[in-house]
Amino acid sequence: MSLIPIYPFLIPFLCTTRSLQISACILGLLRIISYRNGSKHEFNHSLIVMPKPLTHWEYFDREIGGPLAVWRAAPADAAAPPEWPWRRVTVPHCATAADCVDPDRPYSQHPGWYRHRLDVRGANRYERLIIECGGLGQTGEVYIDHTCVYRQDLAYDAFEVDITDAVRDWTASGGDPAAVRLAIRVDNSRDLDALPSDLADFHRHRGLLRPVVLNRRPPIAIGALRLANECCAVGSGRIECAIRLDAHADTANPVSIRIQLTDPDGATVVDQTEDHALWTGFKLVELPAVNTVQPWHPEAPRLYTVHLTVKSEYGEHSVTRRLGFRRTAFEPHGPFLLNGARLEIRGTHRHEDAAAIGGAYCPITLRREMQQIKAMGANAIRLGHYPQDDAVLDLCDELGILVWEEIPWCRGGIGDAAYRERLNRSLRRMIERHRHHPCVVWWGLGNENDWFGDQPQRDEHTVRKQLATLHRLAKTLDPQRFTAIRRCHFAADIVDVYSPSIWAGWYRGHYREYRAALETWRDKVSAMVHAEWGGDSHAHRIHENPYLNLGGVASADGQCDERDGDFQRHGGAPRAAADGDWSESYICDLMDWHLKEQAQMPWMTGGFQWVFRDFATPLRPDNPIPYVNQKGLITRDGRPKDAYYVFQSRWANEPMLHIRGTTMPLRWGREGEPLTVRVDSNCERVRLHVDGVDYGERARNPRRFPAQGLSWEIPFKPGAMRLSAVGHHAGGGRVSRELSLSVYPAGWGPEHRLELAREPCETDRIRIRCRVLDKQGRLCLDSRRLLRLTCCGELSLPPGIGAMGGAAVVEAATGQAWWDLEESGPGAIAVSAQDLPTVVLPLSLSGNV
Repeated sequence: MSLIPIYPFLIPFLCTTRSLQISACILGLLRIISYRNGSKHEFNHSLIVMPKPLTHWEYFDREIGGPLAVWRAAPADAAAPPEWPWRRVTVPHCATAADCVDPDRPYSQHPGWYRHRLDVRGANRYERLIIECGGLGQTGEVYIDHTCVYRQDLAYDAFEVDITDAVRDWTASGGDPAAVRLAIRVDNSRDLDALPSDLADFHRHRGLLRPVVLNRRPPIAIGALRLANECCAVGSGRIECAIRLDAHADTANPVSIRIQLTDPDGATVVDQTEDHALWTGFKLVELPAVNTVQPWHPEAPRLYTVHLTVKSEYGEHSVTRRLGFRRTAFEPHGPFLLNGARLEIRGTHRHEDAAAIGGAYCPITLRREMQQIKAMGANAIRLGHYPQDDAVLDLCDELGILVWEEIPWCRGGIGDAAYRERLNRSLRRMIERHRHHPCVVWWGLGNENDWFGDQPQRDEHTVRKQLATLHRLAKTLDPQRFTAIRRCHFAADIVDVYSPSIWAGWYRGHYREYRAALETWRDKVSAMVHAEWGGDSHAHRIHENPYLNLGGVASADGQCDERDGDFQRHGGAPRAAADGDWSESYICDLMDWHLKEQAQMPWMTGGFQWVFRDFATPLRPDNPIPYVNQKGLITRDGRPKDAYYVFQSRWANEPMLHIRGTTMPLRWGREGEPLTVRVDSNCERVRLHVDGVDYGERARNPRRFPAQGLSWEIPFKPGAMRLSAVGHHAGGGRVSRELSLSVYPAGWGPEHRLELAREPCETDRIRIRCRVLDKQGRLCLDSRRLLRLTCCGELSLPPGIGAMGGAAVVEAATGQAWWDLEESGPGAIAVSAQDLPTVVLPLSLSGNV
């Protein structure tokens, strides 16, 4: 069963309607979701296999007084007024999805309650009832009626709860088996011992963020499964299974274990059945050697499937896992090797955060995002900064994307013994849950652990000691994989792989110092991967001279490591993050230079650009879109920025071509000065036409900058201009793109007034555009004015978007901003800006009033 392709222009619409969570739930009901990526690659393996999720939840967004009070409250009413306490929601659900990007108030940090009535009719007297949750934010308690059956203190960690005995107590006391009371309390309140820390540069979302399901198991079932596989240099493979049973019944009869192994083509490799007496602990079962393995690689992610069935007189229970055979290594102070050959790590980062849904899992959004990452040509991803949903790892397995996954020890310092125990437990659970995934190469032990603040003292010794403990634990649980940390210089020697915090051209120095900055670290650590580099860009903002305000930025002499406070937009030493224009034009150049340099250093392992999608953060209220980290290659609602195509032009194999400036097709200049046109493409040759005039062909050279030499200078001509570029790929493909530009003469005056107009919208919404004009009515193309939208009547802006078109407060991009409004009747909008007159536009269903 294949999903209908989700095209880019539909994503903002889906992500800004209530139908998104409804559609996510419908998709979640599917037992198997297949993945298809374009016409070249088809993936037929099962990606998401799970029981039917629990639906019909209700949510109360405050503390309520305990589990008894949960059920004394009135039932939810879809037509109830806003002050009514309980609301119907679809799980996965994020309670902070809207307020996390609210420009006028901090996001909410307090408890909340979910409730649901379970139907357990039909269960026999031996059957075990198990609640499984993929993860919640940030801590939780699970109740059956008024009895607490589980407490979860690890954010984002999957867990399961055996509720059998509590349900029996419920029914024994006269409770209805068709309406067993299940309540879950979640809490993201500020806590100095929180993991991750409140100092982390992302939201600690509240809610049941991942699917919740009810499983029914026989009393003798698989409790845990550890898979270990090894790929030998000669091409053979070995698999070991360690099985622990959950036994809630005795049996004198043998328990049978059937293990089936199929290869990537579906052919049976192993099918063996063994009988054993009931056991405790882990039982090791070694499978026959696989004589000729098909290795897993990003270009050919070949997956084997292990299907394990345990059968007793009470029934059978099965678990399916996929695995791959691959060998990894680092040359000392040199490159990364996969299956014996160098592989340049072409990576990015992922947060679980998106428009309208916040931190809630949504299969549509996830599938589309992973499609975009793969189509960009990436072969690696760092999951920041916590274990993510199993579906993410499944997709990375299937698509061939290497993974750095890490525990949520992010900033804040080091706490007491209980704090350290939670760190150890978080790592253990992450490894035991995800060690079978061939995509996982690095176990991240922390991020920015030199960033103290929550804890009362700066204690480098204790941080080192804890990282050493985590390293030993990881090596005990999974000796084949690497441990890694980022930005903790005083502990760089503890882990297998270290990443410094180099932000050349953004937080410090110039981007042309990138190579020198890397080389200062080359000999300091045995293995290095550069995780987190790049910079912010306000989508749709372009500039003819993005270096205009950067004259005061001093050279860092190759020392481009981030300093405390550099992430702030104001104060400190001159730097692009504070003094630059945050234009797509500048970031394209910065990214282009970094990628060129990475490809030209044979010793370089590669890196992970930060970050793939713009995401919500409580630490950045002064950004062009308040409370949004805008370092993404796509916007928070999923639209690619120009920089996305810079990466694609250097990484992707499929023929592609993109004319820079497509996100805002406006240019300006002066008579007699040329306009520069840049094209990002992986084609060997590209030819440019402007208004039908041939401006010649350029040959692509990956060693050249900018745009690999695909750059033209054309005469300035105000008015409409049509660009047409045609590329010829080495593989024989031909690709073309056209772009219609509006070209303005430079020389507008100071900002004087705002102008509003209604425009056609690609969805069923109303698009209102605001333009910043000078006294003569000319568009101020370099305006960065902060604009505020106010709606009244029956007009509204969908909450929780955090992107142009859905941000009530936003800086102008190339002199303008717009909003896509929902309309159920007449109303009016007002747009205001400091020192400029407020403008008002009445609207009706038929148009402007």
